[in-house]
Amino acid sequence: MTRHQICSEILTLAVAGTETTASVLSWPLYELTRHPDIEARVLAELAQVLAGRPVTFEDVVRIKPRLITTSHRP
Repeated sequence: MTRHQICSEILTLAVAGTETTASVLSWPLYELTRHPDIEARVLAELAQVLAGRPVTFEDVVRIKPRLITTSHRP
């Protein structure tokens, strides 16, 4: 591969990775805006778990399973 092709492949991987992440995160957020009652419950749970402090990795591990379960409901 030429230097240009290698750079192009790296750029493609970098952009594709961020695009996928953005798509995955945007759908649950969109759905929350459509269901204010569920959004309120999510915000209440976040407030309880975080207690006013910034999110840590440990918090994500505790919250993530519930978010995944909730976002996959029909």
